[in-house]
Formats: sequence, C-alpha cells, structure tokens
Amino acid sequence: AKWLCYQWVNQQIKADCVPIYISLKDVAFNGQTNPIVHYIINKYHINTSTNQLESLIVKEGDKLSLILDGFDELSSERKHKLLHALETIGSLKHKINYIILTRPYGIIDFHLESTSLIEINGFNDTIRNDHIRKYFNLKNRPTDIPKVQLLLTKNLVLNEYSYNPLLLSHIIFIY
Repeated sequence: AKWLCYQWVNQQIKADCVPIYISLKDVAFNGQTNPIVHYIINKYHINTSTNQLESLIVKEGDKLSLILDGFDELSSERKHKLLHALETIGSLKHKINYIILTRPYGIIDFHLESTSLIEINGFNDTIRNDHIRKYFNLKNRPTDIPKVQLLLTKNLVLNEYSYNPLLLSHIIFIY
C-alpha cells in the first residue's frame, strides 16, 4: 500500500484519485470526533482544523482514495469505531474510494459493503521464482538462484513458507 502511494507521488501511476495511506494501528480512537481526519492532520502535518479538513473532504471526496491498512489488526471495538468514523465524514460512503487492506479473518464478523473484492493469497510458482531471480540478480549472485530453488524443493517447510511474500523475502535474505 505504501509502495502504491509512493509510485503515485512519483508519477509512476496515473490515477484519478489521490491515495491517502492510513496505518490503522496508528489511528487514535480515543475521543476525537473523527479519528481518521485527526490522523491525516497529524500524520501528514496539515496545518488546518478538523472541521476545515472535513469540509474539504466533503467537497473533494470523489478525488480521494483512502487506503486503510491493517483492518485485521484492530480490536472489534476499534473496527466499529473506524466504520462509524467513515460514516460520519459527511455521508461520503458513495463519494470516497476506500481500499481496506486486511487478512480474510479480519472481516469475518463485519459486514462491509463493497463494489469489488480483490484477494491476494501469495505467490504462485512463476511469481515466486521471478522474485528469487530478481533478488539474486540485483545482488549480482545469479549462481545462487538454482541453489535456492533446489533448497525450496527439498525442504517442504521452507517450500510452503516461500509462497508468502514476506516469508520468501526473509528466506532469500538469510540465504
């Protein structure tokens, strides 16, 4: 999600909406009238009041895309507060694009209305091997590519772990 925002800022991605990355674990849900607006003001050092930013969001909401990262890391109480905060940003459910990033278990008990759902479950063989190849070519160690691939084939545990992008990165970094 951060990479997506970074690419947009560097004009590598042409988008109709301005992406605003929000790390939900860092949002303070303790008493602010709207913790999302408060987070944006503090995180991005915007010199304005909560009311002014809310007014701007109401006016320009269709040009924003909130990337809400870590929904699954929130307690049930904080999830409810987040959903309430999103509803109270001036009835913008139909205007602002939301991208909620979560593991599947994070939304089991919550009804989230969505126009689309994208599920990413890790790497397939082609993408995994591509990742290995790119990593070792960048490190000028192309001879290690077949060695790591053989290691993953022979070790069932590492092979299973290697289909998770984060764990694969750790495996090849340690190798």
